[in-house]
Amino acid sequence: MILAVSLATAAMPSCSSGSPEFIHLDFADLVYVVGPTMDERASGHFTIDSSIQSSDVFFMVNEHHPKYYAKPVIEKFIDTNRFIQEAIARHYYELRVCFYHRGDNSGGDNTDELLRTRSSKLLTYFNNDIISEYVWRDGRPKDTVFYDHGVEVGAENIQLEDMRKRRP
Repeated sequence: MILAVSLATAAMPSCSSGSPEFIHLDFADLVYVVGPTMDERASGHFTIDSSIQSSDVFFMVNEHHPKYYAKPVIEKFIDTNRFIQEAIARHYYELRVCFYHRGDNSGGDNTDELLRTRSSKLLTYFNNDIISEYVWRDGRPKDTVFYDHGVEVGAENIQLEDMRKRRP
């Protein structure tokens, strides 16, 4: 009987789900002034309005079962994370919140190095490690893009009525 319980317990971890660890890459976050469009540059008629700002926010996710966790757990994290909610409330022209794999069996070989070098410039080269990207325009949800080994697997336009939580 003890042997049967031990075997059942040994099999449980593969079915159990621990919460993944979210690491805010605060050294990589960016706030920047939105520059002119290509058409404005071509025409030579543009001015830069320093009040129009965009922001990129980066998180690394230490997860062992990315197919299971990625969408529901990350969305719950977005809904409950005070830092992200405050960024949404700032009504940036565009806010991008990106999630990357931390090194483990699910990938993330490159982003582990990022924690050591603490360089925001490297993030753009780590496409293979990206899990998902959430985009807001003027505080309203715009797009969600999911990735599998750097390849976009789903992009959808999000309507306000589709949001999990409505905010005033």
